[in-house]
Amino acid sequence: KSPDGSHLLRSAQYLHKELPVRIAHRIAGFRNLPFIVGCNPTILAVHELYTQTFYLLTEIPPVTDFDSESRYSETVQQVLDDHKDVVTQLAAGFKECRKHIKQDELVKTFLDRTLTSRLGMRMLAEHHIALRKDRPHHVGIIDTAMRPKDVIEKWADFVRQVSVHKYGKAPPFKYNGHLNCSFPYIQMPLDYIIPELLKNAVRATVENHMDSPESSLPPVTITIANNDIDFIIRISDRGGGI
Repeated sequence: KSPDGSHLLRSAQYLHKELPVRIAHRIAGFRNLPFIVGCNPTILAVHELYTQTFYLLTEIPPVTDFDSESRYSETVQQVLDDHKDVVTQLAAGFKECRKHIKQDELVKTFLDRTLTSRLGMRMLAEHHIALRKDRPHHVGIIDTAMRPKDVIEKWADFVRQVSVHKYGKAPPFKYNGHLNCSFPYIQMPLDYIIPELLKNAVRATVENHMDSPESSLPPVTITIANNDIDFIIRISDRGGGI
């Protein structure tokens, strides 16, 4: 961060140029879908949302000062809010027209590119919004002292509650390795990945030990390994394998 706040202007100016380009690529992706898929009402609604967003962002004047940056940031936040349900909508749309899809590889490529692009755009947009806030140990969405164990424990507690609600029991979590390590990192990708891996491990453990009381369930073991180059998270369970 710069003392005079010029980092906000540079970030907004970059987004002002970059976001419309990325959205235009996604619109082109929608237009290349098979006709019967692109006409699905749910998918068409997402297509139209991207088109509206493109025009919204291209009609905003360039960011030249803090007033225009503030107005632009409000628009970016609006876009984030408008697009929060896009993944759910796409999933529903492709489920609705699944029986009409003959070009599986084309659709797979479209979804891979759309979801990857969406994650990148949200990271850029949320980073800019976060730059406007003063959070300890953070520069935008970058946590300058992220502790993997804290992130995992947060999601482990969530997954445990889900398991107890569904099955009436949940296995314990066991941690080992470099539990106190910390380093600069963007937490957002972990917030997508960690809960899904933990849910898979917990579900397999419980369903493979349905006749066992909670006190006898084997633990889900999380190992954290960190050195000067890499950090590795390993989640191990005794759920019977694939």
